[in-house]
Amino acid sequence: MAAKGSLWTTAEVHCLLEIWADDSIQEQLDTTHKNSEIFGKIRDYLRARGYQRSIEQCRDKVKKLRVQYLKIRDALRKSGSSPDEKEKFQWYDAIDRIIGLKPSSEPNVFESHAGTPSAAPDSVDTEPPPQLNITSFTSDHTNTGNESCNSGTLDITPPEQCNKRRKRKKMDVSDMMEAFLDMQKKQYDEFMRGEQLHLQQEREMLNDWMKAQMEMEERRQQMQQEERQEANRMFQQMMNRMFDAMVPLYQQPTPSHPNKSSN
Repeated sequence: MAAKGSLWTTAEVHCLLEIWADDSIQEQLDTTHKNSEIFGKIRDYLRARGYQRSIEQCRDKVKKLRVQYLKIRDALRKSGSSPDEKEKFQWYDAIDRIIGLKPSSEPNVFESHAGTPSAAPDSVDTEPPPQLNITSFTSDHTNTGNESCNSGTLDITPPEQCNKRRKRKKMDVSDMMEAFLDMQKKQYDEFMRGEQLHLQQEREMLNDWMKAQMEMEERRQQMQQEERQEANRMFQQMMNRMFDAMVPLYQQPTPSHPNKSSN
């Protein structure tokens, strides 16, 4: 909510003048002595348009706009005044359409309510305000940007419907968040399944590699054993041949000594 002394934007003042220009609002302001309820409705209409203002802020703003308008109007009626005076106040033509034919004093609109308890600035009326169907006026100085109110017929939604719209928006945001979280969970589950499949494939490849390495080691050991057996067999054959070659030498008779035979 805007602070008590905060400045009004051009769009806020534009919408406030559209509400103020409504015939039913004008009639209630002219005929009702205690007008806190009327400004409470004006506050609710502003809230329905997305502008958070209190009852006192609405009353003070209308009062200031009216006082400034009357000051310039009285100056223009004096002889010798320049018509350019109203150009200094961008809302002069708009307010002139609202109260141009009324007298300079309107005590009902700006009463101080001394001694009378008034509604709290942020209180909500128990009875919803009626729908306004206000024909938008055109001002030469009206802001035509994004902040300006819609031209043509202004349809101001009561606070109850506005609250329902906010609830629907919150529900939509909640549904979107839930759908986003579900999508994130599905993506995470798919990622984890992919990681598990990849890990399983790596384990299978590692097991196959280890199995191939073990088979190669077994074949190498078997070949080494066969080579040792072959070397032992060849060594045994060679020893046998050497032994066979040496045996006849030992079997030949030893010749006798000649001296012994002569004796």
